[in-house]
Amino acid sequence: MGKAEALIGAEFDGYRIVRLLGQGGMGAVYEGLELSLNRRVAIKMLAESINRNPDAVKRFQREARAVAAVSHPNIAQIYRVGTYGDMHYYAMEYVDGKSLEQMILEGGRIAGRRCFDLFVQAVKGLKAAADRGIIHRDVKPANLMVTYDGTVKVVDFGIAKMMDDSETLRTATGSIMGTPSYMSPEQCKGQDTGFRSDMYSLGCTFFQALTGKPPFEGDTAYTVMAKQISTPVPAISTMTSNVPERLCNITYTMMEKSPNNRYQSYEILLSVLEAAREGRATGFAAAVVEAPPQPEPSATDARRRKLLYLLAAAVAVVLILWLAQLGRRSGSEKPSADKADDEAPAGGLRGVGKGLQEINKADREARKDARETY
Repeated sequence: MGKAEALIGAEFDGYRIVRLLGQGGMGAVYEGLELSLNRRVAIKMLAESINRNPDAVKRFQREARAVAAVSHPNIAQIYRVGTYGDMHYYAMEYVDGKSLEQMILEGGRIAGRRCFDLFVQAVKGLKAAADRGIIHRDVKPANLMVTYDGTVKVVDFGIAKMMDDSETLRTATGSIMGTPSYMSPEQCKGQDTGFRSDMYSLGCTFFQALTGKPPFEGDTAYTVMAKQISTPVPAISTMTSNVPERLCNITYTMMEKSPNNRYQSYEILLSVLEAAREGRATGFAAAVVEAPPQPEPSATDARRRKLLYLLAAAVAVVLILWLAQLGRRSGSEKPSADKADDEAPAGGLRGVGKGLQEINKADREARKDARETY
């Protein structure tokens, strides 16, 4: 029996450890029972590396208590912070469900309509914490729990800062910055972070939910961090199909490299998300976002559209030449107008070329990332 399993059955501070749920760099997670209320809880025993670091313990206790003061249906409630022997722990709400990470692994990806609902709930949870000055710092699929009735619970607020895991990185001072696949560019640079950093990480999280893969991958953590800083976000449409374009655009905006180009508040993000889901306009969009999700255009549709453009252009050319010929005939008795008549077809053709350029420009504009619209 390992050290983690040895705690099963232990009782302290009115709790009993029932079974081991998992363990990692942060420590071990158990299902527990709050004896006085006969209530299931989750108990996290912090890793020895954290227990031995007085500053980390103080920071953990301070931030855990701050989160405990936030009561919101989309945040897993913390009930108690304490010690058992020389080990520090916290007891929190037991979430009867699966993490978003598990859901993605089992299903490959999550449909766009389902993502809208999960997205909105996660934003509401992060907003409630941000309103109290609490930044998560490690938003990722593993830290979004989804109950069997569909409720999203954000877990591990602020605690990732003290983790000592192969998936995380330390600065020279020992402070954990986050998980590279979901870290914002400012986190990767070691700069100050705020709620917009969490917003970026949530964008990475839902990019993975929509496509089945995180936006950036690499052989080392530093390779991934370099991509977070400078590599453009891959187009979701190149990785999967049938994702609502408006949801893609919202995700791209959340993942802008500069925090100033992301949504400037969770209120704005929620308004845009809910409007896109319901198919209505917002104060932040000039056009109504259509409600039903539209599939990505197929290659056949693209070819058909190009053929229609060419046909329209050909008809326009024929019409212009025909009108020019009529002009020559009607003006045959007016020699002084010959020069102007001779230039008419060329001018008409130039007009057609300009019109085709405008059509191509409009097509490119329609296809590009319309961040400002969403």
